Amino acid sequence: MSDYSNNQQHGAPCEKDLCAAIGYQTASVCIPVEIAPFAKPGTVKVSCYGEPIITPGCDTCPGEKNGTCSFTLCQTICVEVPVYFGAATKVGDAHVSCDTTCCEEDYEEEM
Repeated sequence: MSDYSNNQQHGAPCEKDLCAAIGYQTASVCIPVEIAPFAKPGTVKVSCYGEPIITPGCDTCPGEKNGTCSFTLCQTICVEVPVYFGAATKVGDAHVSCDTTCCEEDYEEEM
């Protein structure tokens, strides 16, 4: 019998009875990405502005009771979205086209 360990197929090294082949398929991959903005405040820092004012009496506070003050703060943001693309693979059944059959005796006659 022949030893095929030194055979090469199109420059690719072959192992005994095996030749390596690699196939490639290009594919366009598209995924929808939704960005949902959120704002999470950092630690609030309060500092005193001026000296405290002390007024005698209990109900002398000006303004709306339990009211709030509001303002608008705008900031342009840049969102970095890491996305990893990949593919699941599935290999189909092996198919082979065979040449004519021969026997071990045919190899011995050629040697």
